[in-house]
Amino acid sequence: MTTYSLDCPSCGQQLKPHAGNPESVPWVCDNCRHGFWACELQPGTRAHYRAHLHDFGAGLHLRDLHALRLIEIDEARKRGTSAREDQLSILSNQQLQHVMARKKVDPGFMKEVEAENAGRGVNR
Repeated sequence: MTTYSLDCPSCGQQLKPHAGNPESVPWVCDNCRHGFWACELQPGTRAHYRAHLHDFGAGLHLRDLHALRLIEIDEARKRGTSAREDQLSILSNQQLQHVMARKKVDPGFMKEVEAENAGRGVNR
């Protein structure tokens, strides 16, 4: 599993998970209101980030980054939400409920969400 940093590349504040539509970013910053894909938070990619422009610069690395974003979006579409497996333990109870209320969530992912929800003792 690839690791990534959860501090905002733009302002340095802690990023929060986002459990929304599959096409939405899974990590958001409450401070500067920017959102990020997990592939954008990996050390090699972060090195290209230009906070003043909120972009990742120019060059061949952008083609690879775009491909990684598309993979993340495809995975999110399969799950039925932008929420990621590695976020379940830090999603708020409200976010877990939001995922559980969504239509077309992958049954395997829904089992993981329900298990996390049950482990917290929260009623559906």
